[in-house]
Amino acid sequence: MKIGQQVHFSARISRVIDSSSYPDWLELRFTDAHGKDWVLEEKAPVVTCEDVVPGGPYEEEASIAAMIVDKQIASDGRPIVVVNTDKPWGISDVSGNTHFDLLADNLILDP
Repeated sequence: MKIGQQVHFSARISRVIDSSSYPDWLELRFTDAHGKDWVLEEKAPVVTCEDVVPGGPYEEEASIAAMIVDKQIASDGRPIVVVNTDKPWGISDVSGNTHFDLLADNLILDP
């Protein structure tokens, strides 16, 4: 993995926030390398090809694109990758955060 490389990571679809217009908006959740839970809100077609209906159940995972901006080693030796979700799709968490520390094993490299 290289700085500047595009990757994807999974987030759990937790609910449909708004289905009153197209496209539906989804709430997505994931846990970072430090055990912190994060909440994202994004349009369904940006993060999944699946047809997500209000009320669930939500068994599929969403795919979040991001760019690698840094690499670190955790105190326990695990490789951590800092990603920026502002590129390429302009995704942030509900507070506006776009940088997240993720375990390298949780990332999927783009070809």
